[in-house]
Amino acid sequence: MTSKNIKPGKRILILGPPNSGKTMLFFKLTGVANSDLNLTGSSYRIERGYIKCTPSFMPGCDGDCANCPHHKKGLSPTELLDTPPLLSLFSRGLVEDELARILKNEPPDAILFVMDAKNLRRSISLFLQAAHLHIPMVVALNMIDEAENKGLVVDHEKLARRLGVPVIPTIAPEEYGIGQILKTLQSPEMPTRALEIPPAIMERFSDESGRFDWMAARSDEQVGVELNRLAFEQAMMLSLDMFRIQAPPPKGWVEKLGALASTPLWGTVIAIGILVAMYFFVGEFGATYLVDHISGDFFDPYVMPWATDLMKHVPSRFWQDAVLDPNFGLLPTGLFLAFGLVFPVLLTFYLFTGFLEDMGYFPRLSILMDRIMRPIGLNGKGLMPLLMGFSCITMAIVATRVLDTRKERIIATFLLILGLPCAPLLATMFIILGRMPWTASAALFGIILVQILLAGLLANKVLKGQLTDFIVEIPPLRLPRLEIVLTKTWRRTMAFMKEAVPLFLLASFLLFLAEKAGMLQALEHWSAPVVKGWWGLPEDSVSVFIKTFIRRENGAAELARLSAHFTGPQLVNTLLIMTLLTPCTNSTLMIFKERGTKAALGIIGAVFLWTTFMGGIVNYAFKFLGVTFGG
Repeated sequence: MTSKNIKPGKRILILGPPNSGKTMLFFKLTGVANSDLNLTGSSYRIERGYIKCTPSFMPGCDGDCANCPHHKKGLSPTELLDTPPLLSLFSRGLVEDELARILKNEPPDAILFVMDAKNLRRSISLFLQAAHLHIPMVVALNMIDEAENKGLVVDHEKLARRLGVPVIPTIAPEEYGIGQILKTLQSPEMPTRALEIPPAIMERFSDESGRFDWMAARSDEQVGVELNRLAFEQAMMLSLDMFRIQAPPPKGWVEKLGALASTPLWGTVIAIGILVAMYFFVGEFGATYLVDHISGDFFDPYVMPWATDLMKHVPSRFWQDAVLDPNFGLLPTGLFLAFGLVFPVLLTFYLFTGFLEDMGYFPRLSILMDRIMRPIGLNGKGLMPLLMGFSCITMAIVATRVLDTRKERIIATFLLILGLPCAPLLATMFIILGRMPWTASAALFGIILVQILLAGLLANKVLKGQLTDFIVEIPPLRLPRLEIVLTKTWRRTMAFMKEAVPLFLLASFLLFLAEKAGMLQALEHWSAPVVKGWWGLPEDSVSVFIKTFIRRENGAAELARLSAHFTGPQLVNTLLIMTLLTPCTNSTLMIFKERGTKAALGIIGAVFLWTTFMGGIVNYAFKFLGVTFGG
């Protein structure tokens, strides 16, 4: 075996199959938690971090860090890149494209390959393919505890001899094996075992040096399928005598709960219980208790009087109004709407979903929903990008690539745009709905659910194509790890705030200018036949919809500020129209990129017409039924 010493200042790439725990290992090595919602097969972002500065990875370090600039920051200069999970190097998709880009533009000095000890054949299959990258490796044999819970013990020394690289048993959440990983990464080994390529394919896809060119081979779909088959067959032969079978320990209450969550009856009961819990935690605690206290105990008594006194020293009346105007001022409708309304609710929403994600609940929900989703042209796999839509519509559209057919991808995109509120919009909805009777929430989400089902049924009938089978690996249900959940929650919330706050301020200032120039009055007059006549909404809703076009949650925050001017039915109808009306700018651009111009225009046009129609139908239905929602 030939080795290559890795010195500080180098780059290490993490590779591994789905559900192998590599992102947890990345977190333990760097302290960086992935900020995207982690759903099986739907993660695409390359996360970057630096290995924590430790004497075991800093040659010559005696623990005295006074003169080490890297130790002062708590990091070594060795960069670690966490790639999205892979099933095969020879597939054609966004993940493989991103990996190819990284290997070409930022070639790593070593690979930390993470294997799932309880699914060794799939891991070895990917390893055999990765060996053709000709990069020295260290293998982390992860999740050995979960394998033992299934009665499987892997002989890691035998595995190391067969693959020709160091194999370190690890349990990432408990940091078991982390120190050995850090030590072994200093001298990774070049694999001695790789996928055996048929001569005809080898000759066809060899580069100038005679090495197999995997990037060229993945351009031929049939060749990719054949190589994937060979990789799995060779992995099976390698892993035949790699296990020692032992009696698994008795199942605990967490494992029993995980089994119940996948059954139709108890799975439904558990899902309903989770929805109720989310309503109280996010809707009551976040959207009512926290928001009211931030406003009543901090913003109103301290921030506004201080800002008013400060702005008295500004000679320009224009800028005084631009900052303090109660309708469109930068402070009341910019910063406060972002930090006083959206921030606390979004924080509680991400915290709640973070616990479910870390427990491994979402794949179970996709199994539960598989039969229900088939009539709308999707299987349980389609639930994954739809769930991601509650985090970010833009990334959810990208995640539709995990679906197998063009028909499924178009239907999923259509439903994402048509009626799924992203987390910031949903969080702001809770603020408004939390002050109304529960019937308002039931009506709004009931209408959204019904129209999604109707739209899905119609799209399934109109679009041609077959529905594929649904096969997914279910990770074990586990107790959530508080450190990971809190870190991800904070990163996700702050990532949103960094992006959204400038847009909140921009929207407020543009509306302030439009109001001064008389443009809002002109828009109110021009849109009156639809907004006031057909939708039955007050004039103030025009500013709400303008902010919605800039960013959905910005419009919802504006509606929360103006809610006293709306009746109960008008609030529910406005929230519905905002949900259906338009995606954010990034989502719109992503639709064109992923679906093409023709399909994108068709989707957006259909959604706009449907929204216009539904707004009027709901308005007149509420009037006919005498619905008031308490106001």
